[in-house]
Amino acid sequence: MQNSPAIRLLLACSLVLGPLAAPALSQATPKESTSAESKEAAEFREFIAQHPKALAELKKDPSLVSKPAFSKDHPVVGEYISSHPKVKEIVKANPGFFTNLTPSTPGGEHGKKKKNGEKKE
Repeated sequence: MQNSPAIRLLLACSLVLGPLAAPALSQATPKESTSAESKEAAEFREFIAQHPKALAELKKDPSLVSKPAFSKDHPVVGEYISSHPKVKEIVKANPGFFTNLTPSTPGGEHGKKKKNGEKKE
């Protein structure tokens, strides 16, 4: 049986380039999870920016996101974190997560009363 030069070239290219294609194919699933984490991270950034007191504390110590005392001090934020468990993983993997965030609201705590006695929304 005679091997043509074209077949030998094709075989050589597949042996050289084949292993390079494998990592790209195996990353399809992690990219999907990364985009889900990116969405979760973006949503948490938007949420925490609306809670300036909690954000200020998390900027000083990002590990607070995993501490029950923090959730107790900031019940709305604690409830969010409980409902979105990946937030803890995202912050742990990126300790600078809060560094460039700025509050999107002036402050205050949820549930406190305004000066005229009405409850804040």
